Amino acid sequence: MHKILAHAIANVITSSKGLKIEVNYASKKNQGGAMTIESESFSERVKKVRSKLNLSQEDLAHAIGVSFATVNRWENGKTLPSKLALKQFNSFYAAQKELGLLND
Repeated sequence: MHKILAHAIANVITSSKGLKIEVNYASKKNQGGAMTIESESFSERVKKVRSKLNLSQEDLAHAIGVSFATVNRWENGKTLPSKLALKQFNSFYAAQKELGLLND
């Protein structure tokens, strides 16, 4: 059970350069009565949100309380967010969605 849950939360990809962990977001969408699951990496999600809001990496960093370098490393897949930074990003995302500025 724990292995299934861990797999749903993170995909572990082994490459010649070592181990890389990718955080995925899964969301259910109703398309003609059928439910589907869409997944994207945290890196892709940050880029998409920033692009849709027309923000620079610096602007997004300021909005969620992290450094420009942190946002840059997230987008380039170099690092994953800390629990606090992930919470801040998710809160920012939810607020923007509630304002109608983001629609998935």
